[in-house]
Amino acid sequence: MKALFATDSAQPSLLAETLLGKLPAVRGASVTVLSVAPSPVFFATDMDALGPAIGTIEAYVSTDSFRQMAESRAQASAERLSILGLAAEPKVRIGDPASEILDEAEESGVDLIALGCTGEAGLPAALLGSVARKVVSHAQASVLVARPYAGMDCETSVSALAGRAGLSVVVGVDGSPGSDKALEAVESCAEVVRKATVVVAEPLSLLPPGLEAQAFVALSEHDRRWARELARRTAERLESRIPQTEVRVATGRPSEVLRTAAVEAGADLVVLGAKRHGALERFLIGSVSFEVAGTAPCSVWIVRP
Repeated sequence: MKALFATDSAQPSLLAETLLGKLPAVRGASVTVLSVAPSPVFFATDMDALGPAIGTIEAYVSTDSFRQMAESRAQASAERLSILGLAAEPKVRIGDPASEILDEAEESGVDLIALGCTGEAGLPAALLGSVARKVVSHAQASVLVARPYAGMDCETSVSALAGRAGLSVVVGVDGSPGSDKALEAVESCAEVVRKATVVVAEPLSLLPPGLEAQAFVALSEHDRRWARELARRTAERLESRIPQTEVRVATGRPSEVLRTAAVEAGADLVVLGAKRHGALERFLIGSVSFEVAGTAPCSVWIVRP
């Protein structure tokens, strides 16, 4: 595996570091630790409010300083990850953080992007954090978003996660290739998962125009049977690796069903596939991954098929 860890040395990044160190799937991976320094143009734009001339001068004078700070951040983070047993190498790019992260991921062909989230748990995805939001929306690789636990700030969440003897993981499944990859991701971390909760969301059913009620009832019952069977098969698959595996089949908006399951399970991590097109089109995952990344009460791993 090749992984890219984007850091700015703030608490969300430290939370992401801690989470990476917990995941067996990342052990042995080649990890590039990326810190992005602002370019002259990017920084000057931010300074325009203080006067175009001042902003431009300060930006060009300060570029070397920003690069040095970025190098220091990347090096320090790589050293901490090395202590956690990861093979990490620092790297610096200049420009807009989200764009540089995505460009580095594409150029390097990474399998996983990890980063911290500056948004707050429980708030809308619009508050996910501009960098995390853009990366989640546009990345071709899987994305691990480190989020603080509900009711905790990032610093407290780092301590809480570091002290966990095992992880509680919620995995959303829908029968799609993406959700199968999500299951593989959970299985790859089985040795550190103390509890797995399998979640299948049944969407709210509305009677389509022109469809007879009897046929609609039969279709809805078919969906329910399919959801229960999918949950049962998935649980059986995981139980061989994770004995404490539970099943939750619930009706509702998939992102809300997953969020509720994560709260009730005291989850450390929600894992789900990134694409839709499941065995039934109405079932989990499409924009759901984006919504969960913005509202989950814990960290989120979005797995690309």
